[in-house]
Amino acid sequence: MKFKSKDHRILIVDDDRYTLELLNEFLSEYYMVEQSLSGEKALEMVNSSDYQMVITDLMMPGMDGLELIGKIKDKRDDLPIFVISGSANVTTAVQAMKAGAEELILKPLTDMDLVLRLIERSLKQRWLEEENKRLVDLLEENTHIHQMQGNSEEMRRAFEIMERVAPLDMTVLLTGETGVGKSLLARIIHEHSPRREKSFVTVNCGALTESLLESTLFGHKKGSFTGAVKDQRGLFEEADGGTLFLDEISETSRAFQIKLLNAIEQQKIRKVGDDKEINVDVRMIFATNRNLKDEVEKGQFRRDLFFRINVLNIRIPALRERRGDILILASSFLLEFCHKNKLPVKRLSDDARDILQNFTWEGNIRELRNTIEYAVVMTKGEMITAGNLPSNITRGKESDDKEFDFSDLSYREAKEMFERNYFDKVLSENKGNVSLTAKQSKLARQFIYRKLEGLGLDIDEYRQNCTRSQHEL
Repeated sequence: MKFKSKDHRILIVDDDRYTLELLNEFLSEYYMVEQSLSGEKALEMVNSSDYQMVITDLMMPGMDGLELIGKIKDKRDDLPIFVISGSANVTTAVQAMKAGAEELILKPLTDMDLVLRLIERSLKQRWLEEENKRLVDLLEENTHIHQMQGNSEEMRRAFEIMERVAPLDMTVLLTGETGVGKSLLARIIHEHSPRREKSFVTVNCGALTESLLESTLFGHKKGSFTGAVKDQRGLFEEADGGTLFLDEISETSRAFQIKLLNAIEQQKIRKVGDDKEINVDVRMIFATNRNLKDEVEKGQFRRDLFFRINVLNIRIPALRERRGDILILASSFLLEFCHKNKLPVKRLSDDARDILQNFTWEGNIRELRNTIEYAVVMTKGEMITAGNLPSNITRGKESDDKEFDFSDLSYREAKEMFERNYFDKVLSENKGNVSLTAKQSKLARQFIYRKLEGLGLDIDEYRQNCTRSQHEL
């Protein structure tokens, strides 16, 4: 956005023709300048035309500057006003600022470059405020849906199904690769259901051990196990009346699955270490990136639980199956992260758009979202080029052993970049084996799963890369 432009109209008001001519001669090189010799005429002009700024004298016959400012602000509170005066004192300055003036410039006008800088700064600030307001309005209007939908037939079909089932109190199974937006779709279903005023509770089953998952979902009694120092409510109780979303349901043990099946069918739970049952009323939504039918045949997933949760299966397509949506989603994420970081809206260059459009996106929407966030933070100007994208996007998943320059990053950004590259390298070396990665990094497997999800790294991608490499041999 240019803030020295003929697109900006400035009205100058002063009964002194010399001041009008001086300002007009200097500013008309950069802006569309109009003039008025009186406050009364200036008010008519403001009411009938669209100006981006008014510069007015204070001491004028008839309607003076203070009265003019007050009347303009009654109609156009957002219009920036500068005051120029040759007889201003502290009292006058305070009155002008109270009336709504942004700047007070003293006559004689000897430093015109300063005037120009003040105008440019004010126009830029006003544009940022308006743009941020526009972004807030846009993001608040169906935020979650904007981050999922696109033009693809697959997603339109998924949303049509979602619209039909959201008001119904039925169990839903969401399937699709990691990162396609299953948790986001689960939230959309909840927010469009009669339960939307109650809690939406989400649990990543793959990130918890069996005993911790049971305690987390059902709660526990004091003394039921080491560390249980007090009674604890479970997430079934937290979600009572609302929706409970169990992600990565395929990662649970068969022993846990029978307890979950009983809870679903009876709508009752029993805390760990308790002999009493508690009635709960929750809507269940499940998600998995695996083929549950195959898991049943392999004996990894209980058949009875599969039939109980597979009431309605909504498959979310991978991003590579809906390439027409990539740039639509990227634009949505651009708005989100520019607003989040209080930055002017950035644009994607043609080369950046081509790279995003043609990348494989094994990590799907999550990987695209993280890529756009990285690019927004790393781009200093208003145009995001190919050079501002992460190296794994521009050069594939080849290892990059160069030293990273953290000097321009905040601590949080530098830490995230280090973690992303650390886990990317270790997982590649270990061919996606989390146990080996945990041993090498001296971190718990559950912590690694949570960290990978936060960083947008897909463990299945590393395993698939390993499989593809074996086939190529």
